[in-house]
Amino acid sequence: GPVWAHTALAVAPLLAESKTPQILPNGHSIGIMKKSAGNLFMLKGSHFGENYYSGVYAYEDRGYRTAVVLHDDFVGGEELSGGFVKAFKERGGTIVQIQKPPLGTFDFAPYLSAMKKADVVAIWLIPPELPPFYKQYQQFGLKMPIIHTFMQAWHEIWKEAGDACLNTIGQIEYSASLGTDINRRFQKAFREKYGKPASLFHEAGYASATVFLEAVKATKGDTRPDQINKALKKVSVETPEGRLSFSPEGIGIGDSLIVKVIKKDGRYDTEVLKTYKQVVRKISSE
Repeated sequence: GPVWAHTALAVAPLLAESKTPQILPNGHSIGIMKKSAGNLFMLKGSHFGENYYSGVYAYEDRGYRTAVVLHDDFVGGEELSGGFVKAFKERGGTIVQIQKPPLGTFDFAPYLSAMKKADVVAIWLIPPELPPFYKQYQQFGLKMPIIHTFMQAWHEIWKEAGDACLNTIGQIEYSASLGTDINRRFQKAFREKYGKPASLFHEAGYASATVFLEAVKATKGDTRPDQINKALKKVSVETPEGRLSFSPEGIGIGDSLIVKVIKKDGRYDTEVLKTYKQVVRKISSE
C-alpha cells in the first residue's frame, strides 16, 4: 500500500530513505517510480498499462475503427483511459470525441445527448458513477457497445446497475470466474468468511501478501529491507490471478484479461474473453 495515489506518493520518499519495501497492490501513475530507491514494486503496474490492451482488443479483435471516450476529469481518469487511446490510435483507430464529466457526476444527460456516433464507447468512471451511467445510457436508447478501458467494477456495482451492465466488456487483471484451482480455493475461502465473492481489490491485497511472503521464504526469514527488496525482484509465484513476478525496475508482470459482464444463475459475474499472457504492466513509452 497505500491504495490511493496521493498517499502512496506522500509516503514513497520516506520509505525510500530506509529502503523499506513498498508493494503497491493496485495501479498507479508511473511517476511514483521516480521516488523509488529499489524498494518500490507496482504489482498491477501503471495506470496506462492497466488499460492499454482494451485498445488493442477493441481494434484487433472487435474490428472497431472509431471510438468515443468518456472519463472522469482528473489525472486518474486521463491515465486510466489514456492507454486505450494510445493503443487504439497506434493501430489506425480514430477517437471522434472525448468527454470529461467532473468527478462525482451522476447525471450524464448532457454528455449522452451530446455523444457522437462511433463504433464503440470507451469509458472510465469511478465505481459509484457506473450504475447511473449504465441506466441512463440505456434510457437514452444508445446502442453503441460499451468497453471499460479498465473494468473497475464488481458484483455490488453490477447488482445495483441491474441488467443495464450486461455485455459491457473491459480490461482487468483478475476475474472471480477464473477456473484455476488456486482461484477456486481463494473464492471458496473468501465466501465462507465474508459471505460474498472476492473482487479485484480483495485479490490485490491477497496477491500483495503472497509475493511478500514468497520473498521472506526466499531469504529464509531475513526481513532486512535490502534482502527483501532483492528477493522481491526474483519472486515468481502463483496467485488467484495467475503467475506474478516483477521486472528489474519493479513493475508487475502478469496476465491482463479482457472480460464481459454476464449473468449466471441469477448472479452477475465476468466471462474471460481473452488473456494477454505475462505482460509487463506498463506501456513502452513510460
